[in-house]
Amino acid sequence: MFSEDKTQQPDGPAGSPHEGHEEREAFQEEAREIVDAAEAEPVPERLQDLALALGEALESAHDGAALLPRSLRDTH
Repeated sequence: MFSEDKTQQPDGPAGSPHEGHEEREAFQEEAREIVDAAEAEPVPERLQDLALALGEALESAHDGAALLPRSLRDTH
């Protein structure tokens, strides 16, 4: 079930402990570039307001707000 274009790790202690280090560093560098680009991207005020409202709603729901009765949750 392995994809042919993925490299397989060697079996046993023959593999170097540094194997895959370059791939990990390349991935981390790419991730940093993506984060930097996202941080530079301006966020519209309406989207910021929506995110804040969603965060407040999630916090209030998490702060012990009671769930609906089971009979109301099971309606389809």
